[in-house]
Amino acid sequence: MKMGLLLLVNVTLLAIGSCGGPMVMRLYFLHGGHRVWLSSWLETGGWPINFILLLVTYLNRRQKEGPAAKIVFMGGRLFIGSSVTGVLSGVDNYLYAYGVARLPISTSSLVAASHLTFVALFAFVLVKQKYTPYSINAVVLLTVATGVLALHTSTDRPEGESSKEYYMGFFMTVAAAVLFGFMLPFMELTYKKARQDVTYTLVLEFQLVMSFVATLVCSIGMIVNNDFKAIPREARDFGLGETMYYVVLVSSAIVWQCCFLGSIGVTFVGSSLLSAIIITVALQVTEILGVVLYKEKFTAEKGVSLFLALWGFVSYFYGERKHSKEKSEIQAPDKDTPLPITLVIYLRISDVIAGDNCIRTVELIGPSWATPTTLGANRYAQFFLRPYYQSTTMVEMEKNANKKSKRALLLLNVIFLAIGACGGPMVMRLYFLHGGSRLWLESWLETGGWPVTFIPLLIAYLRRRRKEGSPAKLYFMGGPVFVAAAVIGLLTGLDDYIYSYGVDRLPVSTVSLVLASHLAFTALFAFILVKQRFTPYSINAVFLLIVGAGVLALHSSGDRPKGESNKEYFLGFFMTLAAAILYGFVLPLVELTYNKAKQAITYTLVLEIQLVMCFFATLFCTIGMVINKDFKVTSHNINVTSCDFGSSLKLRYDIEIFV
Repeated sequence: MKMGLLLLVNVTLLAIGSCGGPMVMRLYFLHGGHRVWLSSWLETGGWPINFILLLVTYLNRRQKEGPAAKIVFMGGRLFIGSSVTGVLSGVDNYLYAYGVARLPISTSSLVAASHLTFVALFAFVLVKQKYTPYSINAVVLLTVATGVLALHTSTDRPEGESSKEYYMGFFMTVAAAVLFGFMLPFMELTYKKARQDVTYTLVLEFQLVMSFVATLVCSIGMIVNNDFKAIPREARDFGLGETMYYVVLVSSAIVWQCCFLGSIGVTFVGSSLLSAIIITVALQVTEILGVVLYKEKFTAEKGVSLFLALWGFVSYFYGERKHSKEKSEIQAPDKDTPLPITLVIYLRISDVIAGDNCIRTVELIGPSWATPTTLGANRYAQFFLRPYYQSTTMVEMEKNANKKSKRALLLLNVIFLAIGACGGPMVMRLYFLHGGSRLWLESWLETGGWPVTFIPLLIAYLRRRRKEGSPAKLYFMGGPVFVAAAVIGLLTGLDDYIYSYGVDRLPVSTVSLVLASHLAFTALFAFILVKQRFTPYSINAVFLLIVGAGVLALHSSGDRPKGESNKEYFLGFFMTLAAAILYGFVLPLVELTYNKAKQAITYTLVLEIQLVMCFFATLFCTIGMVINKDFKVTSHNINVTSCDFGSSLKLRYDIEIFV
């Protein structure tokens, strides 16, 4: 309970400092401040505040232990470690202050958030930090969040600032992030190598020495740069007034000290990685504050960066909560707690479905109890596992055989899907790029190859005929499944047309990314129609792929083809989005058809569904072609002269479409 309260206090201090420190520092530079070394000094110049906390802890010990209570706990090794950290902190202060002086606070905060990547790296190297899938996901997301911002850094360059100054500020901020990413794990390593009990009082002493040394480093920089002499003059010229100048300086020192106190406290109670994640999320909040209070630009990249960072934060804490819950569940049982003995009995039932022998396994579990005095934990595991393995040997062999065949089938279909998903849009766009303009024709071609399905159906029938003889069924599809396949086919035909319209207006790279948003709609409709269950990993995958498509939408008109109006481009964009929505509905509808079929679903039946579905989709598009008079184009030549084969060889296609 005490550690939880201590963690909460330090998280609060860290959040206040991480948000308030950059804001107050930027306020100083915005209203006439120019002294980078002075700003660096203020980051750790509030180190005397530590004496207040140390005095409180000493008086508390004095009350309990009397005159024997120790005043100082820090040993020589820890003093050296804190001094080295202080020197590094002083250098880091200068690098960061330089960046804040040159960049908008919303930008510098997001760039500084990249320190999480380096914390993760150095924590793994120095303190052997163990990572869960959730913490890895959080690190990757928060790193990508910063990377998204870096792609368009110069769009928010302050007026009157050269590109050289801007980029210098950007890279100095990155350097500050790298150094800070080293410092947090280094502090954690110092705690572990201290060779003495690390208490919170000792952590406060560490912070005191570290901040003092860092302030000393910055004081030397101020002396060399004549900053002490410039303070009175700068105060008189400060945009908010002389009094507010000193208020800003004092506030900066206090707020930054909160940041450092919270940082070392969270590292002590939790880990350096946790401290880095909290700072990173706080910096995202600082980004919003910079936009609201300082009227900075909130670009699309900043929005995506913020979104990714918050999702990474949620991912980390969900993983930590789940991990702690799992640890509590596997604690050793109390000696008075009875342990269950589970006997598993398997009943094998042979049933004939669609001409195949399917062995089903029914599991019956009956629990009984025994106390640990007569049955230890090892015996419990043996009793549970031995009947399970003995009863299921044959069943598992049969299951493994089925799994292998399913995996081979899955691999084959994945290859087909990959070829079609990549090649289809490319060939379609090639048609439109070189003179093609018949939307219904292209829609028709998306499912017009349906007779190809007869080939695998014929192979499947010949195999059944060889095994079963003349009684082998020619087809398996029942009436309800046929009706469902026909309805899905009509929806597919409509989706084909909408998609073709988008490909006609947009570059294929844009179409592909926008269409990828169908994953969001597939997830939604799958949850509604087939009660799809989602794991944290699948939710994360859906979220990331949606964001990937969303990034493109934020700057959609930047790749508009020459000669195409905004109206045509955006109409193509939204038609592609509509195709994604409809496709997101069609996929779960197909799965719902399987679930409601009231007959065994075999791969042969799936092929029959595909055949009917594509036939009706093609029929739908054929009607569109008739109405649009596509068949009346009796002779239409498309010249492809941009496809080079070798040095000078050109390929010319003459495509003639006859009634």
